[in-house]
Amino acid sequence: MEKTMLREGESFNSAKERIAQQVIEDLHSDPRFSQIDDRLLQLDGLREHGLYAVRENRANIDRLTADHNLAIKRQKTADKLASKASDREAKRKVVALRFKIREMRTNLTTETRKEYRREVKFIAAIAPQAKAADPAFIRIYADELPLAIKGLDLLERIDELTEKIQNHKDVQPEQIDALAKAALKPGSPEALLAAKVSRLSARGQAKLSSQEMKKLAELKRAYAKLNRTKPAEFVKSLVALCHKAYTFGAERPIRQLECQRAASACRIKGQHRIDARKAEKVAQKRLKAMAEDQTFHEAISVLEADTAEAKRIQRQGRRQCDALADEAYDLCRDLFDAKLDELTARRRESRAYLNAHLREFIKAHRGDRAAIAAESERVYCQLALAGVAQDALLAQRDRVRNRISASVHQARHHAPDADITRYYEPIDVVRDSSLVDTANMRLVIKGQNKQIDVKAVERRDRALKGVYLFFIYLFLCVCAILVLFPFYWMINTSLKSTEELVNSVTPTLWPETVMWSNYVEVFDRFDFLTYLSNTLVVGICSTIGVLLTCIFSAFAFARLKFKGRDTLFMVFLATMMIPGEMMVITNYITVANFGWIGSEATRLDAYLSMIMPFCVSVFYIYLLRQNFKQIPEELYLAAKVDGKSDWSFLWKVMVPLCQPTLITIGILELMGSWNAYVWPNLVAGKDEYRLISNGLRNSFTTASGIAEYGLQMAATVYVTVPLLLLFIFFRKYIMKGMGRAGIKG
Repeated sequence: MEKTMLREGESFNSAKERIAQQVIEDLHSDPRFSQIDDRLLQLDGLREHGLYAVRENRANIDRLTADHNLAIKRQKTADKLASKASDREAKRKVVALRFKIREMRTNLTTETRKEYRREVKFIAAIAPQAKAADPAFIRIYADELPLAIKGLDLLERIDELTEKIQNHKDVQPEQIDALAKAALKPGSPEALLAAKVSRLSARGQAKLSSQEMKKLAELKRAYAKLNRTKPAEFVKSLVALCHKAYTFGAERPIRQLECQRAASACRIKGQHRIDARKAEKVAQKRLKAMAEDQTFHEAISVLEADTAEAKRIQRQGRRQCDALADEAYDLCRDLFDAKLDELTARRRESRAYLNAHLREFIKAHRGDRAAIAAESERVYCQLALAGVAQDALLAQRDRVRNRISASVHQARHHAPDADITRYYEPIDVVRDSSLVDTANMRLVIKGQNKQIDVKAVERRDRALKGVYLFFIYLFLCVCAILVLFPFYWMINTSLKSTEELVNSVTPTLWPETVMWSNYVEVFDRFDFLTYLSNTLVVGICSTIGVLLTCIFSAFAFARLKFKGRDTLFMVFLATMMIPGEMMVITNYITVANFGWIGSEATRLDAYLSMIMPFCVSVFYIYLLRQNFKQIPEELYLAAKVDGKSDWSFLWKVMVPLCQPTLITIGILELMGSWNAYVWPNLVAGKDEYRLISNGLRNSFTTASGIAEYGLQMAATVYVTVPLLLLFIFFRKYIMKGMGRAGIKG
């Protein structure tokens, strides 16, 4: 009764919370509730030895396997980087040989040039003093002519040097043959490399000996031909020849390096290959040892054995799970049935007591309606509180039953790895962060209410990606066919005869008879040289004109500040809305007024009429102006502070920085001039003044008026190839220039 009574000054909600708490405390104090907890702990123990053990073991197996594979990958990457570093070092050594020779030659030239000039001036001053054509004259001035004296010594023992080199040269062919035969015999890589290097060294030495023999013979002949009738000229010529002899002797180490460079490069590359093979074998052995690591395989074997044991324990513990679950259910039923019977009895007693108490209160306070209403409300609250205790007890019963059911379900029906889908390697990326289990160091996908089949999701993603790529490539292939089909049709038509083109009703995708002769005959019918020269002159001149006008105009609109600049630029841009065909008549009248059109017009007039109207392009001015505006204003202000003029800043700063855009403008303008047809056809009065596109249209017609499309398409192929090559080789400049240009306003 006291548990369900409303205390003095207590609110109804507080009483409800107090009664629910008292019901829970009463339950927990009952020994049967502790027995239920014991049964649940035993069920948890069975799961620990079964399901959880399997999961933990499989997680450990996945972790060890991932770490082992990652270590192998790291070792492979390290070996690959070491191999690349070794390759770079070998290449550096080979290149260093060439630079060493160049450096030695440069140093020799630098050291001797000034000394040569000084000795030549000195000998020119003292040459008139020579009384006879005697080499001993210059030995008097040995301190003043050190280089000439060394060259004279070489000239005087030139026969000895020739004989020595000749003896060495006679041995070389036999040595080369012996080394070549030795290189062909099987042996160790080091021995084969040594034989090959020796053979190349001997060949280089033979080449050097041959060169030196020729040079010594030339020096000997020159020394013998010196004019001895005039002592002064003899002395000057002798000093010049001595300088050549000194240079020959000083450059001998350089020549030896040059002739031995092939042998040195062969030795470096061969040794590098030998070392690379050894390193590769060592790396393979290391990787094989890592793959066959006993510690790793023993750990995996232990974990797999533990997993099998856990599965066995789980299967064997099912009967025990059923028994524990039945005991838990029986204890729960007995406990809560007893508690409900007790509460029901208390509720009857409370209802009878409160009804009697209310009747007595009404008799005692007859006529006092307020007191009776207050007491009636308090009694009703007491009756409601008795029902609150029963509801709290029923809620606790449902909670315990659900807990028992969940434990039994997990122990009985879950597969060993039901809640494990996949463990990810550290390098993997999880797209949805809400699916990441941050409680563990390793990433594992988890769901909100159910586990996610990651393999199914990956298969779906791969399928969607495959469909997406299929349609993308299908679209690209269709676009490529639409773009390339005209080129194919041009080549197809160029290989057909005129009779086949005229007589065939249905066009064919391949000629019946391939006419390769069209590509040869076209040179007889088409004056390539004239039309090509006209096109190059017009294209190059108009390109230069466009570049100059674009540079000056874009700089003015981008950097110079004058009144009405933006308005004038908007007017320029507005002219881009006018079609070019509308300007043909006005341009024609203008060039006609200059006298560049007519029967008396010269080739220069025709060139001017085709070049001048197209030396300005508003679009290219806009493109370059936007590129100029991307250059920071601080550079311009700094140049002004340093005293630079606008002209100097334009050519030394702006133009070099915008070089890709200028290259793009030049290429596009040149291609436009190459393809021009309408305007050159209007203003060029004679065929020999027209461009190559006009020649293609007018040069291939028979006397009866039949167009020879085969020859015309063959000539078109010749004309198209330069444009394709120009685009292929300069496409990166075009893309780079367009990308860096007018995007920023």
